[in-house]
Amino acid sequence: MAEITEKEQEAAGMQYALQLYQERYGNVNSAMARLMNEITSLRESDAAVSSLHGKAGRPAMINAGMGFMVDASLGRPDRVAVAIGGRIIAEKSIDEAKAIIAERVSAREAALGRLRSERKELESAIYSLTRRLQGAVA
Repeated sequence: MAEITEKEQEAAGMQYALQLYQERYGNVNSAMARLMNEITSLRESDAAVSSLHGKAGRPAMINAGMGFMVDASLGRPDRVAVAIGGRIIAEKSIDEAKAIIAERVSAREAALGRLRSERKELESAIYSLTRRLQGAVA
């Protein structure tokens, strides 16, 4: 039975590290996609909240989730219910709701920026390790 050489052992270690980097890269891309979807949804919420002024008593369709809509009438379009965390929903003015939306967008954009930096570092590490691995097995 042949023994594994030090060079083969080093190549196997690099291959394993490369696999870990590639998995992390995929996870970062997935997290970035989720954040971008959340930012889009928040911006849509901002547009919806902005359009409520002066529409008291007007008919509306309320999203009940999962593609179900409910007929409704806007009773107090100057106030909106906002999930503020811990399963707590608070009534807020439109300006307060818009400020909360802006904070949430800002937080997600900051997280997106950090993930972009991490992805760039991972790309560099993957490229470098791939080159080293190619040299080790050549």
